[in-house]
Amino acid sequence: MPVINLTEVNSLLSENLSIYQVLKYS
Repeated sequence: MPVINLTEVNSLLSENLSIYQVLKYS
């Protein structure tokens, strides 16, 4: 079972969220 780096997951999530918001509100 691979070790999940929470900070990596968090940064990926926040990046995806910001991209999603840009696409949604543009």
